[in-house]
Amino acid sequence: MKRKMKKIVSLLIILLLVVGCGNNKKEDFYLNYNGKDMKLDMAYSVNNYGKYKDSFESENCAFGDRDVTYIYDDIEVETYGKNNELYVYSIRFTSQDVKTNEKIGLYDSMTEAIKVYGNDYEKNDNKYTYRHNKTSLIFIANNDIIESIEYRLDNID
Repeated sequence: MKRKMKKIVSLLIILLLVVGCGNNKKEDFYLNYNGKDMKLDMAYSVNNYGKYKDSFESENCAFGDRDVTYIYDDIEVETYGKNNELYVYSIRFTSQDVKTNEKIGLYDSMTEAIKVYGNDYEKNDNKYTYRHNKTSLIFIANNDIIESIEYRLDNID
């Protein structure tokens, strides 16, 4: 009986170790745009995502570099400059033709977004914020209709 109990306890310990060692870390939010992953806080290259329609630049007071916003048909990409290189700070949806990787887009219902992303969000008025690591996915919804979607970097290192 003791021997059988030891085997059961040993199996339980092994099972707990295997389950405990699984990777439960959620991946940062990102967008697959024009077949390429656009990740927040990654070095940005205009050559990766097709032709942009417009851009505008401003001085970056925090790093003494420049910030550039690129306007595409479906999104606006805000970058920040650091060490003479641009990094993705935020991605805003401007068209219902683009969807999150989980297939949620502008004018979809917030109820559907909550079904997809879960209840682990911060709500402030009509703003719903989901966070993973140092990234956020932000929805603004009125009368259950999503009017704004943005991926945003929470902290710039």
